[in-house]
Amino acid sequence: MINWIMAWWSRLTAGLALMVVASVTGVISYTHVYDLTVSLHQPAMVARLMPFGVDGLIVVGSVVLLQAAPSQTWLGWLGIVPGVAASLFANVESGLRWGLLAAGWAGVPAASFALATFLLERWLKAQASHGGRVGTDVTPGRGIKAREDSYANQ
Repeated sequence: MINWIMAWWSRLTAGLALMVVASVTGVISYTHVYDLTVSLHQPAMVARLMPFGVDGLIVVGSVVLLQAAPSQTWLGWLGIVPGVAASLFANVESGLRWGLLAAGWAGVPAASFALATFLLERWLKAQASHGGRVGTDVTPGRGIKAREDSYANQ
């Protein structure tokens, strides 16, 4: 049991950290997009759904990027690029009425959400490329060696 925990600990911590950052910044971005939509006199339902349309593009693009064939990764970028642009615009605009510093600060969650989502996608892709092996290392001249073997020998 201890060997399993030691072998999976770094993966678990990295994955949880990425998910926490993406979740927290996603909630803050949701609030900014919602408030902006309300201030533009849109109906309440539109204001509640708009953040999913904006930040959802980033998530959908990242999922497509994760699953796309190498020759079709451009499909994922079709969601990520406009999603990041719209999210940055909405978040910055939500703080603009209080000045440039507030506008810049309001844009941080959008950038953090986009980066955390992209990093999570890259991390998941790297985990999948290890073929499900736990804690693999590439050692020159020795190929791929699982760290769990070294834990078992301790």
